[in-house]
Amino acid sequence: MTVFLDTPGHEAFASMRRCGSLLTDIIVLVVAATDGVRPQTIESIELAQAANVPIVVALSKVDMPGIDVDDAIDRISGELQVYGVLTEALGGSVQVVPIAAPTRMGLDTLSDAIALQAAEMSLLADPKARGEAVVLES
Repeated sequence: MTVFLDTPGHEAFASMRRCGSLLTDIIVLVVAATDGVRPQTIESIELAQAANVPIVVALSKVDMPGIDVDDAIDRISGELQVYGVLTEALGGSVQVVPIAAPTRMGLDTLSDAIALQAAEMSLLADPKARGEAVVLES
């Protein structure tokens, strides 16, 4: 099962992101092709690194006018490298998956990327086990 915790970049949600990073197996870092690496991106990278949680990058808004996907991957990969995230485009192991939510472009590829990362980590679940819930904030 895949669960996404999407929080606004506002500082008020920092504690929720911190708790989420400690409870997850894989972090999907969403970076907009139009904005690049932002302060909340850096915060999320630092949380992932501190918790030793691997990252898959979802490069969003690649459907916006003037966005060339290959150029965006190269640009974002360079920005991420500054913070210790080495993408496949730069010879590293972090996958970058271009997505466009309105058209669902790349969402299947993102799902595959998450599954591949999970397989590399040998993540397995017992389908007969009882479910577990965690309340991050109420």
